[in-house]
Amino acid sequence: MQRRPSITARSVALAVLTRVESGNAYANILLAEQLANSPLDARDRGLCTELVYGTLQQMRLLDAWLQTCLQRSLQSLDSNVRWILRMTAYQLLHLDRIPDYAAIHAAVEMCKILAPRASGFVNGVLRNLMRRGSPRQQLDRLLQNVTDPIERQALSLSLPTWIYAGLSQRYGAEAATRMLEAQNHPVPLSVRVNLLRTNREELLQRLHHQLGEGAAESSALCEEAVHLRLSQDVRSLDVYGDGWMTLQDEGAMLVVEAVDPQAGERVLDMCAAPGGKTTHMAERMGNQGWIDALDVHLHKVRSIKEAASRLGIDIIHPRLLDARKASNQLPLQEVYDAVLLDAPCSGFGVLRHRPDIRWRRSPADIESLKVLQQELLWNAARFVRPGGRIVYSTCTLWAEENELLVERFLLEHKEFQVVAVPRLERLLAGRHLTQLGYLLSPEWYATDGFYMVRLEKQV
Repeated sequence: MQRRPSITARSVALAVLTRVESGNAYANILLAEQLANSPLDARDRGLCTELVYGTLQQMRLLDAWLQTCLQRSLQSLDSNVRWILRMTAYQLLHLDRIPDYAAIHAAVEMCKILAPRASGFVNGVLRNLMRRGSPRQQLDRLLQNVTDPIERQALSLSLPTWIYAGLSQRYGAEAATRMLEAQNHPVPLSVRVNLLRTNREELLQRLHHQLGEGAAESSALCEEAVHLRLSQDVRSLDVYGDGWMTLQDEGAMLVVEAVDPQAGERVLDMCAAPGGKTTHMAERMGNQGWIDALDVHLHKVRSIKEAASRLGIDIIHPRLLDARKASNQLPLQEVYDAVLLDAPCSGFGVLRHRPDIRWRRSPADIESLKVLQQELLWNAARFVRPGGRIVYSTCTLWAEENELLVERFLLEHKEFQVVAVPRLERLLAGRHLTQLGYLLSPEWYATDGFYMVRLEKQV
């Protein structure tokens, strides 16, 4: 009779990784669900998170390293065996606090339960790796054997070559390396203080009281942002339940700086879920005005309502509506003071939080996303009033989804022009990386990568 595996950080991580590979889930969403329903303590939750994110981030490099000890393709192995090997290789390479023998022993014990016939094989492969010198020495030799510089750097960053090659072509090899390398390293969580209910000083006091001194600190980039260092789920904190804060990357907060919503304005958020930027705009407006928040999925519309309720906001009006067709269903053309289009995109600016994106995307995805983004942006032009503004934003670094798309928009919409955002100019110290709007590179302030541009409609 097969033994049932006990619930450990490694077993939960393995369950997440195998389901992600099957295409049934995104790592960040599935991991949050699994941890919410597990008995793991804070330390093991941290280990589980690091194993999932680290293994997915480093997968190309780990596969190349493991393949040197295999007589057949890694892809031909049983899924559980393949991910046990990858996860353990990540521990051997990156987690110094876990002794090598302990990591290998844990891998073999997991294999005895999930794939008993392969336990000896797994033990042999991992011990063979250890006999060949230190992991770092082996990886250095592996990289030295790759002669093409683009291929070698892509392997070093553990990315598909086409992603690194595309960004290198646009921004240069050094800049591309910096922006992608930054996304392979963890940074503190950032949360946004809800100014409708409190201020940053009061939030910091409550966080220090609950978590201890040093667990929270003010951000130097965004006046509403606080950095957190903790292993537990932010949503389990009292201050979260009380509506004092929202989990949000500072790059996303800067998008609302570009919108600069004012009290009493009428605002349209075309792709609003999960509601982070929508609620941020409402807070900036002092909960005075009107925000129509659109999304095509009912459960996401509900999540916007729940977020607004938790934060004490009542000016947000979520609608189950496709923003590409909204001009036919909303008799509201040319009435909005501001339109935010935070468009669906390839996500190459959020690889730190969604490490599996690098393996899910393909060049064909970029082409289909460009079509969607164009439909949305061209439709946005119908809603904003003369004298009003559109802010187009993405969380990708890919120029075809950003400034090149805006170039085409301006050619066909002569009534719009790009305008500077003085507050962003000051916050970013003049850094742009593009002449059309702002491209926030991840290594500058340890944020996600974001593109944003303000387009004003002439009277």
